[in-house]
Amino acid sequence: MKLQHIELSELKVSPVNVRKRGAGEDLGELIASIRSLGVIQPLLVRPNSEGYEVVAGQRRLLACQALQEETGGVAPLPCALLENGDDATALEASLAENVARLPMDEIDQYEAFAVLTVQGRSIADIAGQFGVTELLVKRRLAIAALIPQILSVYRDGEIEAETMQQLTLATAKQQKAWFRLFKNPKEHAPTGRWLKAWLFGAEIPVSSAIFPPERYTGNIVSDLFGEERYFDDAEKFWKLQTEAVIHRQAAYLEEGWSNVVIMEIGAAFYQYDKVKRGKAKGGAVYISCAGNGEIGFHEGWLDAKEAARREKAIERSANAGKQDEKEAARQNRS
Repeated sequence: MKLQHIELSELKVSPVNVRKRGAGEDLGELIASIRSLGVIQPLLVRPNSEGYEVVAGQRRLLACQALQEETGGVAPLPCALLENGDDATALEASLAENVARLPMDEIDQYEAFAVLTVQGRSIADIAGQFGVTELLVKRRLAIAALIPQILSVYRDGEIEAETMQQLTLATAKQQKAWFRLFKNPKEHAPTGRWLKAWLFGAEIPVSSAIFPPERYTGNIVSDLFGEERYFDDAEKFWKLQTEAVIHRQAAYLEEGWSNVVIMEIGAAFYQYDKVKRGKAKGGAVYISCAGNGEIGFHEGWLDAKEAARREKAIERSANAGKQDEKEAARQNRS
């Protein structure tokens, strides 16, 4: 059996799942728990031609699908991949028994895991003991980065789990600044997704870089809850990203493209005012740069007005050629 995280879209209920009726009923408490703590007990799955089928964990799957509709996004689910010869019933019972030993509060889970790490247990050992993924253990241990005041207001129910999770990405200085806002009745402390924007400005994920990340000399912040990493210094990022874009522009020109347009940062690339044209027909390459650092390469496009101008020029040239041919023929007859 192997534990890994799998995208919700790749999971479907197995036809052999024993729960045929009532699986979708009374999901409210389960949805609330997953919204706060995430999926703790892994689903048992088998690979198939379309992804993975859920052998055990149908209600967890349905609850996550409901959350997907509610929020528009759900993190990949922890899953245990069954191998040939695995007894699904026995494995599910074993996982349930292990997870039952796990404290249900995130802070309690962190404290339990922290004690084990002090005792020299590895993340893999802890995950195996409780039947959870290593990522869940890492997420809980990230809570160690929080200042006591934030832990206290979370325990008291004054902030949501999402806000607490986002604050694990912040420095101690940022956490203290946020807490001052939170406690000031005249101020508004950002929460949820707005908090990440407050912490990082325009978020620049590492996945946006078209340069080798090892060239970046700043810090890279790991988001264990969103499974993404971010550059912490926009200026350093854009210096390297711009150099990489210019290098790609030169490469396109060497390949024979007549024009390579680097668009302004934040400017969107639209097709409605352009027409498709190949390299041989004078098409250009447009390089778009989103505010989050994502680069788009749009090959073989031409501004519609420029395309119309060129077509008229070709038409005029063709007509002029026909007139020349007619004049030459007239002179030959005279």
